[in-house]
Amino acid sequence: MIDAIRKGLTLLAGATLAIVALPVGAQPAYPAKPVRLVVPYPPAALTDLLAGQIQVMFADATIAVPNIKAGKVTALGTSAARQTTLLPAVPPVAATVAGFDWQAWQGIVAPAGTPKEIVARLATELQRIQAAPEFREQLFKFGMEPSPPHTPAEFAAIIEAEQPRWAKAVRESGAKVD
Repeated sequence: MIDAIRKGLTLLAGATLAIVALPVGAQPAYPAKPVRLVVPYPPAALTDLLAGQIQVMFADATIAVPNIKAGKVTALGTSAARQTTLLPAVPPVAATVAGFDWQAWQGIVAPAGTPKEIVARLATELQRIQAAPEFREQLFKFGMEPSPPHTPAEFAAIIEAEQPRWAKAVRESGAKVD
């Protein structure tokens, strides 16, 4: 995959970034003159990938994993820095590109000023739910890999650590709010 990117793909669609995939049996097209074209793509990117309209895409695991398991697309790599249990045979891009780590995560927050006892109670209940085997199984069915539970302070530290990283990425991309 990295070699393909270096040579230049004709079209790289990015609905979200999680798993790099291409249609089963397809070969990425390499133009005579390397061209790197990244197109923010609507949710129809998977449809266009399966139809051969685009050659490769970064797809959210919830979209990609069922299609990989059904044999409709081939996974080239995963975007998290570590190996995922969702696709144990698919290497992370970081195995080839040092430092590559782009993954989605979700969390629950409360309004600023929420009393500490309410935050603590919510955290306790959410951790209990997250530890339940049936909840974890449901996440796996959706193509999501559960992370270990975090305390409110640990989650706040994750958010604080991620903000400068993504602010820099947005700034360097030249993205503007319409």
